[in-house]
Amino acid sequence: MNRIKHLIKKSFLPITSVALFSLTVFYWNNQNYGLALEYNGKEIATVSNEEIYLKASEMLNDQLAPEFKNKVENSSPNLKLIAVSKNKCCESPKDIKEKIIEKSSDEFSKGYGLYINKKLVAVENNKENIQEILDKKLSTEKAAHPDWQVAFEENVSIELGIFEPNQTKNTAEIEKIINSKVTSYHEYIVTEEDNLEDLTQKLSMSKEEILKASNSADENICVGDKIKIKEEKNLLNIKIFKTKTEEEETEYSTETTVDPTKEENYKEVTQAGKKGKNSVTYEIKLLNNGQEETKQTEVVVLETPTTEKITIGAKQPEDDGKLIWPVPFTKKITSPFGMRGKSMHNGIDISSHGIAGKDIIAAGSGTVELVSYSARGYGNHLIINHSNGKKTLYAHCQSISVKQGDKVKKGDVIAKVGTTGCSTGNHLHFEVRVNGSAQDPQKYV
Repeated sequence: MNRIKHLIKKSFLPITSVALFSLTVFYWNNQNYGLALEYNGKEIATVSNEEIYLKASEMLNDQLAPEFKNKVENSSPNLKLIAVSKNKCCESPKDIKEKIIEKSSDEFSKGYGLYINKKLVAVENNKENIQEILDKKLSTEKAAHPDWQVAFEENVSIELGIFEPNQTKNTAEIEKIINSKVTSYHEYIVTEEDNLEDLTQKLSMSKEEILKASNSADENICVGDKIKIKEEKNLLNIKIFKTKTEEEETEYSTETTVDPTKEENYKEVTQAGKKGKNSVTYEIKLLNNGQEETKQTEVVVLETPTTEKITIGAKQPEDDGKLIWPVPFTKKITSPFGMRGKSMHNGIDISSHGIAGKDIIAAGSGTVELVSYSARGYGNHLIINHSNGKKTLYAHCQSISVKQGDKVKKGDVIAKVGTTGCSTGNHLHFEVRVNGSAQDPQKYV
C-alpha cells in the first residue's frame, strides 16, 4: 500500500504545477518537440501536450479511494520534463495511463477492473479470467437461441488499473457478482384517474403492498400520494437480437419556378423527379415475453432523390375588351334594353325555368367596385370595374360570393341568380356602363 502512495505522489502533476507544465509544452511545441514523462530515471511515456497527460492522470486518479486523492492533491511532484521528437508521442490518454501502470509495476500491484456502464463492479489479477466468465454467460444464451445474436445490454469493459488490495476478487466471486441483481427504487405519484384496484394491475403490486409503500394509514390512497416502488434487475443483461438490412425508396421533392413571361396556364416539367434509395438497417429484439421489437438503427443513402423542377406561368392574359354571357345556364332574354312603357330599362333581364340559384359569372376581368343591397331597387347587387371606363352591374342576386376590392377574372363565379329587391321572379338584371352611360349589353357580349 505504501508503494502505491509513493508512486501517486511521484507520478501525478498537482494543480499548482499545471501552469508551469503548460508553458514548457508551449515552448517545445513551437520547436516541433513533445515532452517525456520520467519517474526514477525511467521514461514512462511521451506526450505532445499537457491535456493528454492530465486526462491520463484523471483516469488513474478516478480509481483511487478518496483518502488517496486528497494526498495526491497535496503532494509535490518529482517529474523530469525533457524534449523528445514528436513522432514518439502518444495521443491517447488511455494508452498513457496503461503505460504508466506497466512501466511502474515495480512500485505497486496492478489489476484489471470490470466496468459495467463505466461503474467498477469487480477487480481481478487476470484479465482472461474475467473475459472467460463474460464469454460463458453469452455462450449459454447463444446456445438457447442459435438463430439469434447475443450481446450485453450494458457497456462492458475490462480496464488495466491500480486498485486497493481488498478490491481484488477470485473467479467464483466475480461470477457471483456478474449474475447478481441490483435493487433500485422509484416513485409513482397517484393521479385523479387512479384507484387502488387499477393500481394493483398497473404497478403489479398487491393492495397491501401499495398501501404500505404509500404510507397510507387507512384503506385509501389520495391524489398526490407517492408510492415507493422497489425494482430488482440483473446487474448484467443480455440482448437477444437480429439485424436486417433493406433497400427503401425515398420520395423526391418538387421545386416550382414562376416565369412571369409565360401565360398563367403554362406548366412545364424542366427536370423529371426521381425517387432516391436508402439502405436501412433494423434491429429486431426478442423480448422476455417472446414478442419482437423492431427499431431502425442505421440509414445509408445509396441514391439521392432527384428534385422535380416545374416552371409555371404567371402572366395574366390581356383583356380583349369583349364581355362574355353572364349566365351560362341560359341565354334567354325576358326583357331587353330600352324603353319599357314610360321608363327606361338600362339593362337586360336573363331568365328561364329552373334558373334560381344558378351561377352568375363575371362578364370580364376587373375589380369589384361595389357590393350592396337595395330593398326597393336592385336587391343584392354588385358592380365590376373593367377599366377603360367600362363597368358591368349584376342585380337581384340570391347571394354574392365576392367582396368589394376583389380581383376577378373573366368567367369567375361571382353570385347566384335570385329575386331579391324589386323583382317579380328569379332572373339576372345585367347592365353594361361605358363612361357612366348605360349601353345595350347585347352589343358587348
